[in-house]
Amino acid sequence: MFFSERIKSIRKSDKVLEIGPGSSPFWRSDVLLDKKFDNKEALEQRGLQPKIEYDKPIYYYDGSEFPFKDNEFDYVICSQVLEHIPPNGFADFIKEIERVAKRGYIEVPRLFYEYLFNFHAHEWLINFKNGKLLLLDKKKVEFSRIQDIFYLMLRYGGKRKKITLIIDFVDLFMIGYEWEDKINHEIVDSLDKLISDEDVAFYKNYFVSLDEEPSKIHDNKIFLKRIFKKIRNKLKMYLK
Repeated sequence: MFFSERIKSIRKSDKVLEIGPGSSPFWRSDVLLDKKFDNKEALEQRGLQPKIEYDKPIYYYDGSEFPFKDNEFDYVICSQVLEHIPPNGFADFIKEIERVAKRGYIEVPRLFYEYLFNFHAHEWLINFKNGKLLLLDKKKVEFSRIQDIFYLMLRYGGKRKKITLIIDFVDLFMIGYEWEDKINHEIVDSLDKLISDEDVAFYKNYFVSLDEEPSKIHDNKIFLKRIFKKIRNKLKMYLK
């Protein structure tokens, strides 16, 4: 999970379900749910992390209905999961989330992340616009071996768990938001409906604006040094 700070609506008394907890469930989750996988697929789904023993109850399902009653939970966390759901089961999966809880948090990779690394276990290119998830079946997009090289770079390129590029531009690569009542989404049939000229212009301006940041950071450091110097001098006076 990249944006745990965006989970803000869980109340103290809420019963929380987390779907697809991977190797590091969210601390506030009360119950965990995962799909039954074979060993190889389970490793991919965990992001290549070793299997862990959970300290919370975990249930497994076969890809159809969740083993819970209607509205059994107050809040459901679904982080880095939706991109794995096949198109023929996506609508039912969304309905199951909405059936067991009416509020929750969703986190998925944005299309730029997917298009760069092309995770073969992922089914969708995803964007988020005007409060709506937009999803495009990856089978409708042509990928090349170049994306496979970038995937290998991410998987084997060093001991760090996340490469610096992703951390530096996490809002470009990841989507994370809370929802209530319904998960507003639409399955589109082309890249043109997933990303527009306005999106491209927005990100172009975003990257251009980064050129100004180093000088701002430098100015802020100078300002902070001056403040700390004043505080230190004041303390020296009082300690005499």
